[in-house]
Amino acid sequence: MDVKVARIEEDITIGGFSVESTDENFNKDIGILRDDFIHNGKMTLLNNITKNSLEYYEASWYRSDKDGFKWLLGQKIENKTDELETKTIKKGEYAVSKFPPKHDTVKAWVDLYGEGISGIGYRAIEDDDINIGFMYYPNGLDGEYELWALVEKA
Repeated sequence: MDVKVARIEEDITIGGFSVESTDENFNKDIGILRDDFIHNGKMTLLNNITKNSLEYYEASWYRSDKDGFKWLLGQKIENKTDELETKTIKKGEYAVSKFPPKHDTVKAWVDLYGEGISGIGYRAIEDDDINIGFMYYPNGLDGEYELWALVEKA
């Protein structure tokens, strides 16, 4: 597994649409969110706001009751708007690994956290706000993707 460390110099605000889910319903709920985003006009609405139709982010965080999480599909935005849910990706050092289109994302996360991060001499930073890092799609939702996990030197 190829893992590099990259630095995000300034917080990034992601705006988009979200779904609440649990571990048991994860795949079903994320599929519903993506289908709704692509086929019911939400992608077009977001692209019109951001003037970007290529780069997408997916971020996850625990709900306040810790009994499930929220999953946000969106894009980098400059200004918050009432039309979009927002989440901030914190500045800092991140372990980053790239994956081909359609690669199993659950396996990718397990590999990154299981051996990838420790293999480069880092450890994941536990953060209740963005609990498992985020995914970045530089060339559309059907293209290759990157996993980003907040880390510190071990």
